[in-house]
Amino acid sequence: MKPSRLLLQLLLLWLLLGLLAAAATVFEWPLAYEVKLIFWCWFALLALLALLDGYALRRPRLEATRSLEPHLALGVRQRVGIKVTNHEPHRLQLWLTDFPPAHLHLEGLPIKLEIDPGAFAEVRYSITPQRRGLAEFEQVCCRVTSAWGLWEKNFYFGEAGRSKIYPNYKPLFRSSFVGSDQLYTDLG
Repeated sequence: MKPSRLLLQLLLLWLLLGLLAAAATVFEWPLAYEVKLIFWCWFALLALLALLDGYALRRPRLEATRSLEPHLALGVRQRVGIKVTNHEPHRLQLWLTDFPPAHLHLEGLPIKLEIDPGAFAEVRYSITPQRRGLAEFEQVCCRVTSAWGLWEKNFYFGEAGRSKIYPNYKPLFRSSFVGSDQLYTDLG
């Protein structure tokens, strides 16, 4: 679990209030007590909200499935689809990403999604295999934002997948068909 950008901004505001409280104490401002009180009240409120929000962040009921071709062509850009279904009774905000092996060039992820209760989202991204062999995909990663937006946590869903990468034979097949047509014409 990690703090969200919103929580970091609220902490920065609290630190600025701390600087203001320190300056009020050093320069003996007439309202120094009130500034320090605001500083400590802000800290208590922020700590309480962060603890409650972090405690409430649990593993969401999501279902993720990846559609992947069992055979990939070397150097050819191909599409991979991911379908994420929300089984929670409330809307979920999340960042979706996938983990293909390092020898696949990935385009189109991560992506931010908001999924209503009972709804699903379908995402497509591109991969380009850079070398032959076996491509093993890990589970799909969803970084879910807490209800109040103060925390983010990674959860992993779905099945790991694999696909074999072969050389691109399509140009070879295409040229062989063109050659056979010409051969049949020449033979009569």
